[in-house]
Formats: sequence, structure tokens, C-alpha cells
Amino acid sequence: MSPGSAHRSLRIRIVVATAGMAVLALVWSRTWSGNSQPMVAGESAISRHEGHAEPVEAALPSVAAAPLSPDEKLKAQFLGIWQHSENGEQWIENRSDGTARMLLKLDFISSLLYGQETHMDLTWDVTDGMLMHTVVGGIPLANVNKIVKDFGKSRYYTILETTPVRMLLQSKTDKQKDLWTRTPAPPEWVK
Repeated sequence: MSPGSAHRSLRIRIVVATAGMAVLALVWSRTWSGNSQPMVAGESAISRHEGHAEPVEAALPSVAAAPLSPDEKLKAQFLGIWQHSENGEQWIENRSDGTARMLLKLDFISSLLYGQETHMDLTWDVTDGMLMHTVVGGIPLANVNKIVKDFGKSRYYTILETTPVRMLLQSKTDKQKDLWTRTPAPPEWVK
């Protein structure tokens, strides 16, 4: 082999190895970012989202795709189901289409004002590093209307911390800090 072809062959191997590592890093970050669950031994490489199975290749962006903006990266981290415990239990599911649903199971004192259990439909977005949820409906409607009257239709949060398993948010309105942790769906959503 000539010195020129050996050098060219080395360059090709470096390019192939670099591309392979980039794909591996992307699959790794998608697997542990909360967008899908880790694979179990014997399972095929699929990503799970909203009950649909799709090949990993379909979930990967094309090579020519622009890098994700900071807001898009945060949105990807916030997908899924989260739980917060204050005045009872609260679950929220942020979906990739910008919709969300929330279940409130309130403690005795809070339930006197807002009902024991309320299901809300929301929209959500991340803009300039701020998380926003907006109430668009829910049941019982009287409970939802009371919550909207007392807390507003939209809530804005400063994102203080995010990891694959927790997010720490601070309400822009009252500066209260809320810790949310990733969780399975509540029993009411599994049915």
C-alpha cells in the first residue's frame, strides 16, 4: 500500500468512527433524556412514545437537520409524565404536540376550595427558557373555573434545574419553587 492510500484509508476510518460515535451519542441521549425508556435485555431497538413503537431510525433527525435550540432541548426534556406533591398529589403529562393533561388529587383543606379530584386539559410551551402551561378545559368544569379564577389561565415558570428524572421550577407570579419528578402514569390514566 502506498503512503498516500494509507493516509487516505486512515482518514476514512476516522470519519467513519466519528460519525458512528455521533449516532451512538444521539441514541444514548434520546434513551436517557426521558423521551423513551431504556431497553430491556432481549428487546429490539425501538423508542416508545404515547403508546406507539417506532424504529429508532425514525426518531433520529436527519444528518442535515439543524441543531436543536436551547428551548427545543428543554421541551424534549419535559416530555412525559411528572409528579408533584403539595396540597395533595399532582400529575402532568407533557405531550410532543404541545398539549398536556393534569390530574389534581387534593388534600382535605385544598379539596374544600377546588374539589377532591380535577382533570385539566392544557397546552404547554418553552419560550426563552420559560415554561408555560395554559388551561384549555377539564372536568369537573366548576373546579377548573375556580382554579383559573384564583391562579389564572396561564402559569409561567422559570426553569431552575432539569435532569432526566426531575425538574425544579419557580412560578413567575408568586416565586414559589416546585419540584417535579418523573413518574409512571397515575392509575386513573392507565385504564
